[in-house]
Amino acid sequence: MLFERDRINLEIEDGTGPERIGRVASADPCADCVIAGSAVSEVETTMENERRKTEIHRCPNCHAALRLGDVTTGGVVTCEYCGKEVSIRAATVAVRTPAPAAAPRPAAVPARPAAPPVPTVGSDLLRSLPTAGILGFAAGYLVVLAVFLFLRPFHEGMIPWLLAYGVTMIVLASSGRRPAAAGFAAAVGGLLVAKPFIRPVVHEYGPLGPTSETHLYYLGPGIALLVLGAIVLVAMPKAKLREEFGRTKGWILGVVGLALGGGLGLWHQGGPTNADWIERYRPAIVEQERRLAGIDAAIAAGGPFPGTAPAFDDPPVYRPGSPEGNTDVIHLAQLADNDAHPTVDLFPWGVLRTARSRVALAGRWDRSHWELDEFLTRELAAGADLRWVVVYNAGKTLDDRYAAEAWFTDLGREEVLFHLPPSGPWFDESTMRDDLLRRLARATGGIFEASRP
Repeated sequence: MLFERDRINLEIEDGTGPERIGRVASADPCADCVIAGSAVSEVETTMENERRKTEIHRCPNCHAALRLGDVTTGGVVTCEYCGKEVSIRAATVAVRTPAPAAAPRPAAVPARPAAPPVPTVGSDLLRSLPTAGILGFAAGYLVVLAVFLFLRPFHEGMIPWLLAYGVTMIVLASSGRRPAAAGFAAAVGGLLVAKPFIRPVVHEYGPLGPTSETHLYYLGPGIALLVLGAIVLVAMPKAKLREEFGRTKGWILGVVGLALGGGLGLWHQGGPTNADWIERYRPAIVEQERRLAGIDAAIAAGGPFPGTAPAFDDPPVYRPGSPEGNTDVIHLAQLADNDAHPTVDLFPWGVLRTARSRVALAGRWDRSHWELDEFLTRELAAGADLRWVVVYNAGKTLDDRYAAEAWFTDLGREEVLFHLPPSGPWFDESTMRDDLLRRLARATGGIFEASRP
């Protein structure tokens, strides 16, 4: 009986079981067959239920799959896709290999918040600093500097500042302050472009042309800043422009920084310069030029002049290369022409020639005019207050030796006090210079140093 039951099970699985069971039940009504028939019926019912669980019914409206589960054949199912009620008998039935039931979708797991960035010293500092105030401070200082670049002569020190202008504008634009960047570019760029046309650099032979090499240092960066400012302003949407103008707190800090930076620029750049000191002493130096011309005329007249020095209430002091003194020495040819180069020039430039040269070059191109040289200011003061001037003349004799003579003059009174005749002859210039200084010291009782201290 176990063999017969296994055979029936196999026939049921390949679809021939019910017919054979019916024939066996009608042909052999024995008890064993009845037991076998009841067992087959139980197996058939179980397999039918399993088949219905796995068969797929398709909706005739949208052809979507209708999963019935344990619903009976005569039931009605609502399509979960199109919502139509479908009778199982009207549906298209397709039996296929059972597929594993889809696992239920897991509940949504909330995303874990991202870990906060690791704080660094730099990031904490940037967050704590008022960025608008710092940028406004830098812009205010640089705008004031641009004003002084416009007013003053050219100087090679302006090149790093030109780079600072470009960096500041880029930082302003990239930090969301594009209106401020455009205004900064217009102010600085406008001053740089206007410089060659309104206040050109003046050279020895007159003003330089707008397209000269020196003026290109102004035109190039100025035009670049104006173009960048226009691009930043035009490319920005109007809504964004209103948004950036609406940042009240940032603009207040920016204006405060702008005022502080401008004040620092005025204090740092607006102090006296060499040009200011030259203008201060210009009247005194011009008056000295007139007196030197009178002394030159008196010497050219030929005297006669005293051979001994008078008593001095203010003994002469001459220290070459130092503004600490009341006496200077110049060549006879340099009375009328400060830039004359005599064949035998025994003494270096003194305070008198320096002051005359500076006044003559005032207003022309000089890189040091907008600086402040304290030594130059002392030279100008000493040259303007000079009391005694020694005028000498030196040259070679017919036998190729040196000789020199000197006139000691009172610059304030335009008077030749005494004359030292030529001595020598001397074999070299240095010996002749030292002899002349010794003779002046003996005659006046003053101090005449032979070299720089």
